[in-house]
Amino acid sequence: MSEKDNEKNILNKLTDESTDDVETSSAAASEKAEESEWEFASAPSLDTEFLTDIGGDDVTVAIDSDAASAENAEEKKPESEKKDDDDNIKLSKKAVKIGACAFVALIVIAVLAFFGIKYYTTPNSDEKMNPGNIALRIGDTDVSIGMYNYYYDSIVYEYTYYANYGYYDLDTTTDFATQFTKDDDGNEISWLDFFEQQTKERLKLNIYYYEQGVKAGIELTDEQKSNIDSQISNLATTAAQSGQSINEYIADNYGEYCGEATLRKFLEQYYIAGTYYYQSQITNRPTEEEVNAYFSEHEADYESVSFAILEMPYDTSDETTKAAAVQSAQDISETLTDLQAMKDAIPVVSAELIQQYISLGYFETEEDAIESLAESQEFTQTKSEIESTFSAEISDWLMNSETAVNSTMVYPNEDSGIIYIIMKTAEPILDDTEVYSVRHILIMPKSDDTATEDATTEDTETADTETADTETDTDTESTESTEISEEAWNAAYEDAQSILDEYNNGEKTELSFALLAEANSEDTGSTSAGQNGYYGGGYEGITLGQMVSQFEDWATDDSRRFGDVEIVKSDYGYHIMYFIFDGAQYLYNAQQDCATAKENEVLDGVKVKEKAGFKKVKTATPGDKSVAVASSGQ
Repeated sequence: MSEKDNEKNILNKLTDESTDDVETSSAAASEKAEESEWEFASAPSLDTEFLTDIGGDDVTVAIDSDAASAENAEEKKPESEKKDDDDNIKLSKKAVKIGACAFVALIVIAVLAFFGIKYYTTPNSDEKMNPGNIALRIGDTDVSIGMYNYYYDSIVYEYTYYANYGYYDLDTTTDFATQFTKDDDGNEISWLDFFEQQTKERLKLNIYYYEQGVKAGIELTDEQKSNIDSQISNLATTAAQSGQSINEYIADNYGEYCGEATLRKFLEQYYIAGTYYYQSQITNRPTEEEVNAYFSEHEADYESVSFAILEMPYDTSDETTKAAAVQSAQDISETLTDLQAMKDAIPVVSAELIQQYISLGYFETEEDAIESLAESQEFTQTKSEIESTFSAEISDWLMNSETAVNSTMVYPNEDSGIIYIIMKTAEPILDDTEVYSVRHILIMPKSDDTATEDATTEDTETADTETADTETDTDTESTESTEISEEAWNAAYEDAQSILDEYNNGEKTELSFALLAEANSEDTGSTSAGQNGYYGGGYEGITLGQMVSQFEDWATDDSRRFGDVEIVKSDYGYHIMYFIFDGAQYLYNAQQDCATAKENEVLDGVKVKEKAGFKKVKTATPGDKSVAVASSGQ
């Protein structure tokens, strides 16, 4: 086929596409052709919605006046003449449609002549958002093939990695299109389709919060910009060491058509989306009335039940052997009368599994294995957790009030090669463990001992709960163990009081407090500067005993009400406290689920549309770099 014939075929294909796939064509003619410098965040928008009206089935504008005249004269004409006029109107409509299509074709020809066919058909790694490089449109944002592939590779790696450790029923060496799982709605779906579905969902989540963040005026901080530059610089160095350009290296490791511009855009979107997400969790916090209503509707979901399990190997080599193994488990289950009997049975019933655990290095001796299995034999889980671990049948059986305590059931699991003997050890209850949620801003007094101060700061930044560590934690030094002068304590208090005054003179909202924490708190682990996933000085759903006593006593005082603010002194410094919640675990869980339900309701309305470039996105096959290797766990 000649090059001219090839261009003709492509032109025919373009003119035959739906207007959704060829929208953007006329406005494109007014853009510069293949600019040497493209700003990734402001790619050309070729929005020509009017083409839809011109070429659609409802095009009647050109004949409206003639039709109206014919209608006015209708009563004066003989019946036969009316019929002829109707036919003429139909012919006129068709002529207009043909004319409109010709007009669209002329526009496409002009655009192709101006930009070239490559503009419409070729993906790129530079985030130039030409039609051939757009895989999806999510909300108002176009997603490139490279960006889709980056997310897709992350999803595939995540699931195949955990599948290699038995968390998912997925063979990473076999065609993913021939293996099946369940989607979020419980429908059977191939793993290949599941990867695509999860990629779109994760993109939708991040893009939605990114768009909302932009609308809210959120901008990258200097620290975030520096982090992005640092990560890109590190990739460039690694690429050079591998003898590749940075774009070659990124495409090789993060997905085809993914380049430096793609990762830079991803990181910018990620930071803005993350900031808006954290802020929206504050501004959209469900009211007490909303939480109570949600809990009343879903109360059964928050009940938890205690049960014990006894494991024995499950030989699934043939149907006869399987049936014999299940029957043996059933016979054993009938001899078990209580939890102690379950523990006593471990050395015999689980003997073969114990030897496997020892050979894999989980335990050094048989005694160690038996002791560990006995200590971890009993569990307390909610209905949904049990369904996830076992099945809906087991969950219903355990939650049923007619199932007596110490009753047993056998659950054979072919995927894990284990038969579980399950015993109900208590009736379902609501988890009323006390938890609390607060925000705080820590101001630490400055020590004269710089070395000690640096060590304390490092410990504070790396501890899981930073300044809120328990008093028995010897890894984190408090300011009591250093030489702190009275003047230093006074200066710290003045700083704390100044921040509190700024809060009181402002909007006095939870968000305004969180923003002050982000800007001032020396407990970086409770802000976005840390690695714990916290924001705005927040610690939520904290159980008793994790925090220093002064911090915890204030947070759990019965007189506390939402929005209370006060300065509290501890060994670490002055905490400007903001009270959110103190109550039962099940109510805290209901708060989180209510907030998630509201969030999902909004996300369900976000539209994800496949565009022309979606035909070229990646699909996973065993052996891809994105597929975690079972032998190495990578």
